[in-house]
Amino acid sequence: ASKPSLDSLRFELEERPLTLVDEILTEITLDLLEKHRPSVVGLSVPFSGTVYGAFRMGKLIRSKGIPVLLGGGYCNTELRRLEDPRVFDYVDFITLDDGERPILCLLEHLRGERFREKLFRTYYRDEAGKVVYGKGEEQDIPFAETGTPSSSDAEAGWAWGSMARSVGVVMGNPGGAVVRLAPTGCGSPHPSD
Repeated sequence: ASKPSLDSLRFELEERPLTLVDEILTEITLDLLEKHRPSVVGLSVPFSGTVYGAFRMGKLIRSKGIPVLLGGGYCNTELRRLEDPRVFDYVDFITLDDGERPILCLLEHLRGERFREKLFRTYYRDEAGKVVYGKGEEQDIPFAETGTPSSSDAEAGWAWGSMARSVGVVMGNPGGAVVRLAPTGCGSPHPSD
């Protein structure tokens, strides 16, 4: 993969006036935050076309004091050798590869049960503004113990613009339940209710 530059994306996110899609995405994000009141949000970006929406959402969510985790196929391919700390203006943590163990480690960290330096397969920005990669010592959770993703618990009727359609969103609390919100029309089964 080529080394992605954040310059043009930052221009679109920071300098260009909001579009109608941006306004709708902001409204949906605020509605979901109000409805679920999460203490942490995870965003999955499966491909480059979803990064803009994830960063727009991430910046808004972070402005509310809620930590944002980022993972997915785009991170696994394009951010494997992350050096640009400006990414962390939009998200707090970036996980690579299978996300179950990195997310569990992050939730332990957010509960104060794990030092940030002990995170597993996770990038973050330190106090000096440098990108740090936590390799951790854990092992992945075996596939047989993780289950298979499903959108059967997704909110019915939650569909929005094609740019943001494939950004998966998880909202929850580190010590409690997690609400998984999956957009419809992403190749996943449509919720039945």
